Amino acid sequence: MADDGHMKLSGLPKFSGKQDDFTMWWIQFQAYASFNEFDEAIQERAEADLPDTAATATTEVAELAARKRNKRAMACMTMCMAKQSTIGLLQSAMSTEYPNGRACEVVRLLFKKFRPVDTITRVEMRVKLNQIKMSAGEDPSTLFEQINTVKNEYNSSGKKIDEEDLIAVVLVAAPKDYQSLLTSIVIAKEANLELVHLEDAMNKLWRSDMQENSEEDATEVALGAFDRGGGKGRGFSGTCYNCNKAGHMAMHCPEKGAGQETQKTRKQ
Repeated sequence: MADDGHMKLSGLPKFSGKQDDFTMWWIQFQAYASFNEFDEAIQERAEADLPDTAATATTEVAELAARKRNKRAMACMTMCMAKQSTIGLLQSAMSTEYPNGRACEVVRLLFKKFRPVDTITRVEMRVKLNQIKMSAGEDPSTLFEQINTVKNEYNSSGKKIDEEDLIAVVLVAAPKDYQSLLTSIVIAKEANLELVHLEDAMNKLWRSDMQENSEEDATEVALGAFDRGGGKGRGFSGTCYNCNKAGHMAMHCPEKGAGQETQKTRKQ
């Protein structure tokens, strides 16, 4: 990497100062710090090789390297902050020993403000988990994206969301079309059940349904080519895949969106 005076800041992630943005910013900033070789400086504890004061004269290679990493970290975090309130955290990290601040102290203050580990935080986490929803006909990946968002936000070094809690969210939020499948997975896996088992099963069922629907649509299009009546299924004498009634195709069904249960009943 280039020397401090020539260090490029392109790609440096900016922090909005909003709590909802903190987790994503921190993940990106850690990656940036790793690439620019100062990730050891952005821990909640000071590096072992970092001298007690910035004024301490040293010729030790390890101590000089730790100072350089701290300097880079402080410079980058200063450039990251988009609000006065977060700039204030950097100022709070300045001391007589380190007039320009210690990066580890900034990290500690950031975590205390944006990712605290306390009872209120656990309540907030529970509320967000309870708000996770999935609608019938929706791609299950949207459900697990919601779960991962909450999981990433609250899984800090101090606390982690229990796997059992996340599994319970899936079992409650999944539409009824998935309930039989999920129940069978829970019974089969018992104590070995993991969130990934439910995710894989739901995704496989979703892909299977999408392929089946695609094949039905292709069949109806082919039949439509022989529809001499023309226009919105007139003259079609077959059965609608959506409502199970004769005289029109599913693409022209007046009950489109309301006939899914009828369709499933007919298939069974």
